[in-house]
Amino acid sequence: MKIGDFGISKRVEEGLTALRSFKGTFGFLAPEILVQQKLLDLDDDDFEVSDDYTVAVDMWSLGEIAFRALTTEQPFPIRFLRAYIKGLYSFPAEILQARGVTKEGCDFLSSLMTPMPKDRLTARDALSHVWIDPQISSIAMESAEIQRYLFLNIRII
Repeated sequence: MKIGDFGISKRVEEGLTALRSFKGTFGFLAPEILVQQKLLDLDDDDFEVSDDYTVAVDMWSLGEIAFRALTTEQPFPIRFLRAYIKGLYSFPAEILQARGVTKEGCDFLSSLMTPMPKDRLTARDALSHVWIDPQISSIAMESAEIQRYLFLNIRII
């Protein structure tokens, strides 16, 4: 599976390119976009939002897509997203575990979907995460999500 949406794409250079465009599907938008666009009100100054955002929004979206592919469920219905951002609701690892996802898979997804953009995995870190790295241990190879991964031939690019 390859994911791509090039309708609003542009070349991004670290520190030189401001990201301000607002396009996306509501259920896949990172919290900072929702707050920035006033689609989610936190009534809180702890979650600082500027006029632009980083590529961390794409990592959040990747986490959303992977979570849904593994579970057919949404990780954060809007009523829980506010609580998750404020630290009052934990990452829904139990939904993943009920589908046979290992602790490494849960860690990968929760690292993609941390509320604060600065704390999310970068693309480089995601590719070297133990759950994605080609040097997967034989124990992990037997897990349900790796079997689905190999069967569907999903690649994160």
